Amino acid sequence: MNTITSIFLFLSGIAAGICLFAFKYVSLSKDNAAKEQKIQNLTENIENQTRLGSNLKSEFENIASKVLEEKTAKIT
Repeated sequence: MNTITSIFLFLSGIAAGICLFAFKYVSLSKDNAAKEQKIQNLTENIENQTRLGSNLKSEFENIASKVLEEKTAKIT
């Protein structure tokens, strides 16, 4: 095998390695983007659930206050 063929095969091997790395990196980037989107969705879901919990707590406190007012009114 002559020197030019050896150099060509060496450079081809490096190029193939770079291509494999690039494809793996692109795949990992897509996975990371999907995971980041899932995290964002879950974070929004938690925020919505927290707001809902606060609203329900306020509604419960209002109803409890009205019940107490009615009990007090019946006693007097």
